[in-house]
Amino acid sequence: MTERSNYYATVAIAFPAPATRNAKEFDLYEMNVLFESDGPDQALDDAIAFSKQTQAALHSQPAVLHAVRHIQPVQLGLGWQVPQDWPPVKVGTVHWRSLEALRSGDKVGIWYRLIHVDGAGPN
Repeated sequence: MTERSNYYATVAIAFPAPATRNAKEFDLYEMNVLFESDGPDQALDDAIAFSKQTQAALHSQPAVLHAVRHIQPVQLGLGWQVPQDWPPVKVGTVHWRSLEALRSGDKVGIWYRLIHVDGAGPN
């Protein structure tokens, strides 16, 4: 019998962009989850299941992509309970070509902007 372990994962979910924008664009979200599973292979399936449970609350249209961006086994300290998930965060909007690149394992560039930089300016 396999011993259950705790895992921390970042899952990605993509939805068609709202109809008011380009029909070839997709909104990409990430969500972090902490859960217990029966091993690494099952942990991947369980992480995807978390993203599928979240999609209905996040968007009115079905997701076009469910993926795992990062996963690792973790040792939990006092006060942590599983399962636990954090709210999804939109990381950007991608063109359909970038979505296909993500599906194939290629890297894509996503615009990333900061709202505040501590100590910004010349040193």
